[in-house]
Amino acid sequence: MNKITMTREMRVIALCVAILEYLNNTRLIASSVYSFSMASTILLSYILFCKKRKGFSLKEIIVLLISFIFVVLNRDPSNFSLGLMWILYFMLSKSEIDLKKVMKTFFVTSSVCFILTIVLYLMMSLNKSSDMIMWRGDAFINRMSLGFIHPNYAMMSFLGIAIALLYLSTERKRITIIFIAIVTFIIFYTTQSRTSGYILFFILSILFVSSKKTKKQVSNFEKRSITVLPLLLLIISYSLLKLPINQYLNSLLSGRLALYQEIYSTFGIHLIGNNDVKNTMLDTAYLQSLLAKGILFTLFLFVTFFFIFFLKRKTQTRLQSLVIMMYFLIAFTETSFFRFVILFPVLMVIMDQKEANKVIEKVA
Repeated sequence: MNKITMTREMRVIALCVAILEYLNNTRLIASSVYSFSMASTILLSYILFCKKRKGFSLKEIIVLLISFIFVVLNRDPSNFSLGLMWILYFMLSKSEIDLKKVMKTFFVTSSVCFILTIVLYLMMSLNKSSDMIMWRGDAFINRMSLGFIHPNYAMMSFLGIAIALLYLSTERKRITIIFIAIVTFIIFYTTQSRTSGYILFFILSILFVSSKKTKKQVSNFEKRSITVLPLLLLIISYSLLKLPINQYLNSLLSGRLALYQEIYSTFGIHLIGNNDVKNTMLDTAYLQSLLAKGILFTLFLFVTFFFIFFLKRKTQTRLQSLVIMMYFLIAFTETSFFRFVILFPVLMVIMDQKEANKVIEKVA
């Protein structure tokens, strides 16, 4: 089957993802408008893709129907985000796309939106009411929203920009890493967003030390280790619901452990999800998937992760490996699995098998 060119369509998706994410994360549009617009953009692109291909694929339709079944079972349209992830994978894997151009579109658009959001915050007090003072450890801390509806959203939005910049950077990589680290520190200092900040610092440190090996293929051991990471984090997350609460760790995590167990005792875990859990402060993607969306959805989600992130990746570079690690680690304390401002650039990076194949050709 001849490859179909979808670069222009994917650039449109990149543009829409960046803009819609920022409009949603600053509460300039309603969540329902955001969800409908995001789904419409990706679905229309998929229909155009199928038209160019001259037909639909039965396997693809079955996968999307399974995703839609969860929308019906859980009575939650957001469950179709998993279907949107599959659609992006279908288009990326079965068409010719200039990923560099797509990522440039995403990077430029996201950067403009990010800077504009901060400018509006400083000059017009956009979402100034989302600034907060909270008790952490043994003292009160100030957290600036920087124009977003929550301080954590500012750091997560920057994560997408950082991933895109790391991917696009080809020369003077260490200078790029230092620049990202400086901006990360400024955002971290103002928002006090610990998890995303610490993880990004950790990844940047590894990249700085091995800056000349970012395009080097990782060993089978490292690849297998990354493969089991999401399952390991799911097991750890579930164990937090069952094990006695460690008071020091609970205090370090701002009371999250006690809160998680209280939510678990109230709602439990079932085959089908519970929409009431969405209104709680369950800020971990793993437990949110189990409690809010159910066991069946979680099983399908992890099958999806294994298929898209690992099974179909014949080769994997150091940068790809670290980006995958970042994606799953952040989800441990953030509900970030389907935040497209992170998911979209992650998919761009891991789907670039051409870059990984260059490494093998050089070794050969």
